[in-house]
Formats: sequence, C-alpha cells, structure tokens
Amino acid sequence: MRTLVRAGAGAGLVGFSISFCALFVAACADDPSSSPGPGPFGSDAGTAEDARSGPDPFEDAGTDSGPSSGDAGRDAARPAEGDWSPAAGFTGDVQSLAISDLGSGTLPIVALGSSGAQRSIDNGITWSAFNEGLTNPRGVSLGAIPGGTSLLASSERGAADAGAPYVFASTNGGAWSSRDITVPAAGAVPNDAHDVHGWLVLGGAGQMGCGRNVATGGPDVLQGKMGGSKWKVNPILPPATSQGACRALVGQANDNLYATVFAPGSVGGVFQSTGGQAVDWSDVGAGIDPADKPYTFALAMSRTQPKTLYVGIQRSGGGRVYKTVDGAVTWSRASEGIPEGDPVVSLAVHPTLPNVAYAGTRSGVYKTADGGASWTLSHASRGATVTALAVHHLDGTMVFAGMDAAPGLWISRSGG
Repeated sequence: MRTLVRAGAGAGLVGFSISFCALFVAACADDPSSSPGPGPFGSDAGTAEDARSGPDPFEDAGTDSGPSSGDAGRDAARPAEGDWSPAAGFTGDVQSLAISDLGSGTLPIVALGSSGAQRSIDNGITWSAFNEGLTNPRGVSLGAIPGGTSLLASSERGAADAGAPYVFASTNGGAWSSRDITVPAAGAVPNDAHDVHGWLVLGGAGQMGCGRNVATGGPDVLQGKMGGSKWKVNPILPPATSQGACRALVGQANDNLYATVFAPGSVGGVFQSTGGQAVDWSDVGAGIDPADKPYTFALAMSRTQPKTLYVGIQRSGGGRVYKTVDGAVTWSRASEGIPEGDPVVSLAVHPTLPNVAYAGTRSGVYKTADGGASWTLSHASRGATVTALAVHHLDGTMVFAGMDAAPGLWISRSGG
C-alpha cells in the first residue's frame, strides 16, 4: 500500500496523493478482494523487485571495448538530467511526502517510509527521525496542508497488527497520537476497517481518507474532523460494482473533489463529488481510454487553476498521463516523452505554474513545462520506482522525489 497526498493552495486545497502503496511496493493481485488491497503496480505491471533487479536501461548494449568506452557509451545514451542530489542523512525508502507548517514559519518536510517517518526543518539539508507515538512505523501515506499545523499518517497493517493503531495525527510538530477509524480485535474485520492510501486535509473542514474497505473490498472515502473521534464512510462505488481502492484524492473545501479508483479487472477511473462533501460520486473519466480506466492511479491538481488536473495510468505496457483543463468535462492524452510502457505512479504540479508538472515512474522523474504536450527525463531513478513527488509550495524551485529503494529521497533545488 503506498500513496502520496499533497496539500494544495491556500487553506483549502490538496494537490496530490499519491502516497504511494506500501502505498507507495507490492504487486497487485488480479482480484483486489483477495488481498489487503491493490498494490501500486497492479497485477499487470509486475513487481517493484522486478523493476529493481532488471538491467540498467541505459547500459551500453554493444561490445565493451574497455572501461572508458563502456562509460562513454552509457553516458551518451543517458538523457541530460536536472540538478538532483540524494538527501544527506536520509535513510531508507520513501512511500509518501508532505510539507506542513509548525505555525512559526518553519515548514517541515516529512517523508514516510517502511521504517517510519523522518523530517527536515531546514529545507531538506538535515533529517531526523519523527516517530514518537508512531507505534506502527511501517508508513503508507501522509496528508498535510500548507499554512496548517496538522499532519495525518496511516500505517501498513499486517496479519500480526490486528488491534493495533494504524491512523495517527500530529499537530504543531508534536508527537503522533492514534486517530484510529477503528481498532479491530484480533481476527476481526469490522465493516469500517480500511486500508488508507491517501489523505486530503482541508483547512478548517477536517480531513478525508482515501482507501479500501477491508470487509467489502470496495473503494471508500472516509470523512472526519481533526481531533474528532467519529468517521463517516462514503463509498465511491458499491463493492458489488468495484473491487478496487481509492488511490488519490484532491480538491478544495466546499468545492469539487476528485478521486482515482485503481481496480485491475474491475471498475475504476476518475470520480467527482460536488460541494466538498465526498458523497454522491460520479464517473467523470469518459474521455480516458476504457482500457486505461481500471489502472487510474496518480492524481494532481493545480492550486491556481483547480480545474486543471493530471491523471497517471499505472499499467505495464500502457503507462501514460491524461489532462483536463475544464474540471474533468473533457480529457486529453498528455504524455509525449514518457515511455509508453512506463507506469505513472506519482504526480505533482508547480504551486503557481499549472503548465509545469512532474511525473514519477519506474524509470525516473519526468518534467513538462508546456502542460503535458511534451515531457523530458529530469532524473533517472536507475531501477527504483518514484513513489512520491512534492513541490515546495513557497518555493517552486524545490522538488522532492521519493523512491522505493535507498537512497530513498532526492532533491532538486533548480526546479528539476
């Protein structure tokens, strides 16, 4: 299960989830109902291990005439990249990224991975563990809001974790505390137990979790208030219609919400709820190729133009990006330059420039500066999958890319 949720513009917008599957990395079964939920790559896309163990796509395929010629051939084949470097002092993998505000003007960047949370309060120069109170540290997804002081995290749940907390909150940079939707007894699966893949935190309006109902196998959105103890379960589709998972959720307070449902072999796509209430969801992905709809995964929204959204298809042999500029009324293909078979698992949009966006795939980070008309490789991940992306909402030149293998976090300070 892995995801990426990002806070969006002002006090009410979140721009991307994708957390990835922990969200951010396991292979998905063809039948999502047979497992805790679809993994980030789907049964059609292989496994993260497959991606890591395969040959370097930039390896010189010709006869090696010596160390210097092999290096030269590899360098000549490798596209030019942006100014990226691994985050010094950061350890492990990354499944989700979020940027929050401690209230004092200090913006911590928080990364959640399989070994817990780490944060930086100096724009990624130094990192430290951030696990106090996070009793189950196998992190899945984070949610935050720029200008806000709260963070939400959800953790992976295994068979041995029955009865253990798996939803946590932190305010003002303090220790994590349990905010569980339910704490099931050992062996029990209550109707409201969920795998939460992403969070949408709305200023003053509470928070929403995007995931899969463990008991029914259907995609749900959970709605609650920060600090409250009750959650409302809002199905996106009836479980009899879709055995899938909500993977990403974006929107604004009191405005349209958008969600992706990843459901290989079932019904998936992009769905919309009006009025910010997360109820009465409708399919708004009519312009997306029907073969791609079950594999809709990543989702990002422009803060300055909230009707502009990018959707990533996470499917081997069919990875691509779609874009809308009219609030999902119409969609168009927008992935020229991204390899056709490279699954798109994370997306991010520049905080003030809606035509500048980033896509994370198995091969690296791709950037567009023309609204998706063309993409170029900004950073080659060399076998790792780019599970999470974030652009600093106060400084659009700072871009963060999370990977499912160490070194797990890379930073560009020049806009990628």
